[in-house]
Amino acid sequence: MRNSGHFTSDEVVTVYIREGICYMSETLFLTQSHTAWRAYPNERPILSGGAPLSNITWSKYTDDILVAELPTWINVSAVDGLFAFPSRRIYNRNSPYEKQFGRINSQTRLTRARYPNGNCERDRIPTNYDKLAGAISSIDAWRAAGNVSIRFPGVEKKNSSFYPWFGHSRDIRWVQDYHTENSSSYYASRQQFWQPNIATAASYQYNATNSLYNPPNVSSWGNGDAIIHVIHYSWWGNWQWEVASQRTVKSSTEDDSADASRNIIEFGKGGWQDAHGGAVSHNYFFIENVFAELDTEGVVFAHTTTSFLHERYTVPSAGDWSVLPKGAVTVRNAVNVILESCSWLHVNGNGVALHGMVHNSTISKGDFVKVGDSGIVSIGRLPKLIPFNGVGVVSVPTNITISQCHFGQTGVYGKQTSALFVALSKNIHFLENALYDGPRAGININDGFGGGHRIAKNVIFNQILESGDHGPINTWSRSAYIQERQDSDGTGSVIPSWNYIDQNFIMLGPKFGALYGPGDGPCSNGNPQFYCPKNGGSLFTCLDHDDGSEYYLDTRNVCAFAGLKNYIGQNKIWDSNLLVFAEGAKSQNRSGTPCIWTSMDMAGDKEALPCSLRPCRTGEVYTNNTCLTYSSSPLEYDMFNETDVLLNGIRNTTIPYTARNQYFLNSAYRFQGKWNLSEAQNMGIDVGSTQYSLKKVAIQKIDCLARTMLDLACSIDYQAVE
Repeated sequence: MRNSGHFTSDEVVTVYIREGICYMSETLFLTQSHTAWRAYPNERPILSGGAPLSNITWSKYTDDILVAELPTWINVSAVDGLFAFPSRRIYNRNSPYEKQFGRINSQTRLTRARYPNGNCERDRIPTNYDKLAGAISSIDAWRAAGNVSIRFPGVEKKNSSFYPWFGHSRDIRWVQDYHTENSSSYYASRQQFWQPNIATAASYQYNATNSLYNPPNVSSWGNGDAIIHVIHYSWWGNWQWEVASQRTVKSSTEDDSADASRNIIEFGKGGWQDAHGGAVSHNYFFIENVFAELDTEGVVFAHTTTSFLHERYTVPSAGDWSVLPKGAVTVRNAVNVILESCSWLHVNGNGVALHGMVHNSTISKGDFVKVGDSGIVSIGRLPKLIPFNGVGVVSVPTNITISQCHFGQTGVYGKQTSALFVALSKNIHFLENALYDGPRAGININDGFGGGHRIAKNVIFNQILESGDHGPINTWSRSAYIQERQDSDGTGSVIPSWNYIDQNFIMLGPKFGALYGPGDGPCSNGNPQFYCPKNGGSLFTCLDHDDGSEYYLDTRNVCAFAGLKNYIGQNKIWDSNLLVFAEGAKSQNRSGTPCIWTSMDMAGDKEALPCSLRPCRTGEVYTNNTCLTYSSSPLEYDMFNETDVLLNGIRNTTIPYTARNQYFLNSAYRFQGKWNLSEAQNMGIDVGSTQYSLKKVAIQKIDCLARTMLDLACSIDYQAVE
């Protein structure tokens, strides 16, 4: 219509979409045409990537199974899943939630025939998972591919010598460079930012005699289009593979009976859904899309595929995660995009993907419910693998605001997923959102590129439900990036802008890791050993600044049942936060962390680390915080070196500078089991801090302190309450 003269070239045209389900047979591409797409007033249209299975004929296959032939116009190989609507209107049309989603909210995501029986939307790992018996073989996916390692000599180093070591982009724990190029195209971007000797499994062994379930149909698992879902050995995420074959061999292990056998499951395509790789032992798994396992579902369609195996994932930066840079809505090379009051319900992959050059855009008042992977992913692209040095095109999301959105039960399929994933992006503002019931971090900042992120006034609870060693907000900064900054003279810098985490309410849900660190049990929640994560540990923290995180200001956050983590890095400030029972709830056996846990343990000669060879000056500050804990040691530092303190002073060690904190303790304050509060203050630790008895604190005081921090009303003066 614009081309035919109905509208001028710069006139904004609004396209209204009417009520009902619009089945999209192909992707709708929106280009730079000054066009707004909106729901018609007081109507709720649904854009569906599916196809209606109407007017098909069902016939009996067995007494329990029905079968139907799909119309020829449906591309069977592209089917990602099936959804069933109820046969009658059983929902309440007067409820606000049903008014918003309508009948589509009442649909059911059908479960493909699987072993063990289960439901991905309902079950939390390890419910309805079985265990593998170990690996048979593995392939060195990176060295065999002829990797190219890249360093950046001569560039400005970070002002700390800890991470990366000596300013290079590498992690001394494995003495490997991060930036590697994988010519085998195992990942879509042909790159892998982890160490080049990472291995990925080629086949697993499964021993039915050690199973909880002892499946009768194991011999049929390799006879079709089966897909196996395997949990990472440290519970950091999961992988999916197509099953190439299954074979049974005689067992030769001493712990098996004489007639026992081993079932070998060999893999085909897949394995790129987790970037970190890792060993295989007794990992949890389930297998699906197996006809012989069709016993409770009642419907079968053959030759279906899933979103997690449809395309190869990419490893955008040096975090643990790999991700598909596409979603139900994908935005690339665009500015001033607004997604407002939209909903993403039952999508099988990511909800929204911001990929490449996306500037000055907003996602607001959205609902992301039961999505297969992450709610929103923001992923930039750098020229080849070299951080910005003025050559090539830097294409990164910048100045993005995500506000007043609702994220519930994300990560139905992918367990290394979150409500918000950020990699190679700048100035991402995540404000006033609610997120809960996710398998891993609710918010994951994958690298230290750019900075300028603001995470504020969010409500976050029940995250990390199906993984371990993580926090509801997780950050990494393992690599140095040369980048332009607004205040730069144009020569570039490796120092990003500061990031702000402010006024969030964060509550951890049940911890189900081993009670005392990695292992098979007992579980911190009292569950039997089988249901305790292998190597899951109990390291669940509120704000998890991991592996070199830097330039973060955390202030006025309220954390319940978790403390703070500080693992390697520099320039982090924790000020005026409230930590309520940092070590966890009584029902979790109080197996968590202290108020703040700091580690600079990166291996190597501990006598030479962290500061014996040079002053450290990490620029880390922990001040004006209030912490309630049953521990007598609110501060924990696993590389404490008294000699460093005596020789260099507290400001020149890797211990964060601590002052003016309030501690409500179950017993008298101790620092590293060595000094009481007065003695610690004489050494420059916790200067001006005070301690009180945890048994005497009034809950009204803590309630009002939390409300005050979050700018909520309080009926009493919390400072006047003892």
